Amino acid sequence: MTFVHPAAVLPLMRGPLVPAALVAGALAPDVPYFLRALRIPVSAQSWWEPFLNATTTHSWPGLVTVALPLALVLYLALASCGRPARWALPTASVGRGTRDGRGDLWVVWVVVSLALGVLTHVLWDSFTHSDGWVVTHVDALRTEAVGSLTWARLLQHLSTAVGLVALVVYAWRHRQSWLVTADPTRRTRSVRVLTVVAVAAAVGAGTLVLLQRDGDGGLEHLLSDAVIGAGLGAGGAVAILTVLWWSVRPDRVRTG
Repeated sequence: MTFVHPAAVLPLMRGPLVPAALVAGALAPDVPYFLRALRIPVSAQSWWEPFLNATTTHSWPGLVTVALPLALVLYLALASCGRPARWALPTASVGRGTRDGRGDLWVVWVVVSLALGVLTHVLWDSFTHSDGWVVTHVDALRTEAVGSLTWARLLQHLSTAVGLVALVVYAWRHRQSWLVTADPTRRTRSVRVLTVVAVAAAVGAGTLVLLQRDGDGGLEHLLSDAVIGAGLGAGGAVAILTVLWWSVRPDRVRTG
């Protein structure tokens, strides 16, 4: 599952590496799935075809020529959300970036972080996807574990569950940095923003499931469509809110 991949970079969050860049890199190889869901017209001759091809972003040299640029775009998008998030969420410490300890090497650490994020994604998938490098070279992973479920697919489901738990535990341990505030105005503001994003995610999930429904594929395809739709819905809402925030700049103190 795409949104579990950032769990693989949690151990790298300390030190000079850039957390937002690590997360962007960990998500980037799966971006084509979301772009494809938008029904963007494409042909084999289209210059943008590689950016809509998940096989390309999961293999060499697409890791460098396609996945890494996608990771950079994601990182810039996340960076643009930083100040709006600090305004919208309960505490002023949310998403606060710093270049301390990196200095003039900031750009280098961003690139290194993006690359590491992409590599963790592909390494994870190489053990769990039917066309992953490890799966194609280790016969045991292609044998059936339970019913028609191969060991690779079983490992994918188990690792997804472990990743979800890791993300929940990480969020819980860091809850004091983004949930606590005595300001009722900030609490109300954050509830409204999160509600908009949640509703957009639900609408996106439902819409894509209905559009993609063809009576085939079973529960796994249904969940995949729901996740992609939710990501598109939530991402669209965040993008619109971010653009509106930068246009209005409600953080500025207005004087009469």
